[in-house]
Amino acid sequence: MKQVQNIFEIHTQGQGLYEFSREVCDWSGLQNITCGLLTLFIRQYFGVFNNSGECGSGCPV
Repeated sequence: MKQVQNIFEIHTQGQGLYEFSREVCDWSGLQNITCGLLTLFIRQYFGVFNNSGECGSGCPV
């Protein structure tokens, strides 16, 4: 059995849906895996501005 992992960074500009299938397909094609299970863990990170204009973390790192 072969197990591989990777981290993809998807840079966004505001709310919305962002297509990143091509990046995942390109990477998985390079892994020489012919059959298996692909699991994506998608962590949402966002910055939040408070009333003072300072940027705070929207979720823990």
